[in-house]
Amino acid sequence: MIVILGAGLTGLSCAYHLGDTEYRLYEAEARPGGLCRSRDVRGFTFDCTGHLLHLRDEYVKRLILEEMLPGVFASHPRRASIYAMGRFAPYPFQANFYGMPREVVRDCLLGFLRAAPNETPASFEEWALATFGEGIYKYFLQPYNEKLWRVPLDQLTHDWCSWSVPRPSLEQIVDGAVGFVNRNMGYNAAFHYPKRGGIEVLPAAFARRCHHLATGHRAVSVDVRKRLVRFASGEEVRYDRLVSTLPLDDLLANAAGGPDEWHSMAAKLKRVSILALNLGVQGHFWGRRQWVYFPEPDFPFYRIGVASNFESTLAPDGCSNLYVEVSLDNPHVDPEPIVKRCLEKLRWLGLRGRILVKDTLIIPCAYVVYDRVRQEVVPRALAQLREREILSTGRYGAWQYSYMERAILEGREAARWCVDRDGPFK
Repeated sequence: MIVILGAGLTGLSCAYHLGDTEYRLYEAEARPGGLCRSRDVRGFTFDCTGHLLHLRDEYVKRLILEEMLPGVFASHPRRASIYAMGRFAPYPFQANFYGMPREVVRDCLLGFLRAAPNETPASFEEWALATFGEGIYKYFLQPYNEKLWRVPLDQLTHDWCSWSVPRPSLEQIVDGAVGFVNRNMGYNAAFHYPKRGGIEVLPAAFARRCHHLATGHRAVSVDVRKRLVRFASGEEVRYDRLVSTLPLDDLLANAAGGPDEWHSMAAKLKRVSILALNLGVQGHFWGRRQWVYFPEPDFPFYRIGVASNFESTLAPDGCSNLYVEVSLDNPHVDPEPIVKRCLEKLRWLGLRGRILVKDTLIIPCAYVVYDRVRQEVVPRALAQLREREILSTGRYGAWQYSYMERAILEGREAARWCVDRDGPFK
């Protein structure tokens, strides 16, 4: 029997790609989707922060846009900005700092020209300085990433950012310094999003094709010797192979019969939590901007998105749908003081309409921290689990910085692992 824990995108994709192979897919929540879910609150459709589908793989494009959900998604060009030093700049900052104070433009341009390549950077800080120079690092990369990751940047490794942080050419740097906008840099220059219903239409499409899905089953322990999963209800299920998309630290901490070091390994892994403040507001906000990054510490949030600026059906006519993201060290905080400060800053930024809906969500495991301990612990833990017929995969199962398309592909690879099948699959 193949058992899959967690019906987020990776678990759902694994079940889908197993087809008629016997399996059981278990989800702790009342409905599948994981963080790729949406909810309707008085006419506003809120996702669990921004979930935009970036498609580059031809197989996933065909699967989602043609086979599963034809005509459901619309394609959008990115319209994102950075707000720093009292003004907006187009994203990404490292190629669009025209309009910043003159000394900032000078520092960014000269810093890039003086940057010395480093083939073996020991940290994200070293990588960023060697790649972009001191100015871009000082004015954007350092404050933004310290706010998001909540650790000193000399403690972060750089292996998470090769695909997500675009590096401009010298020509693009010069263009961005004198006023030509570099619009199409980075992996997220365009994205797909459902025309209505929010991002949950994607996991819902997978769930409809999964024939053995049980919700309301929260796994509390895995006995790796007996190959047994225990659920909070007291129910137990045996497996031959187990695919886990649970956070890796939770899996290791709650596993029985494995190496003694698993509990200490789990305690060493660091995660970042998020307070997501969803707002339904009268009127339109920020013109056509879809989301804005805030590097400066004066703002409690690191990003604000205006979901209704990329899909108007997410809000009633004449209203805006906003999501505000605040990084947290500890998910067990009183959200009200943070929410109050966020609202004060939003008013200062120009939010004038009456707030019709205020919806707060804390995501305990939102980003995994790429520190040196992760480099040591994760490969060893994943290998030890696979030796015991457990594949820990997905964004949190593999303890990685990832995106929806990759989750779908990792689900397909998990299905292949389950049945030991080589070559084309589905």
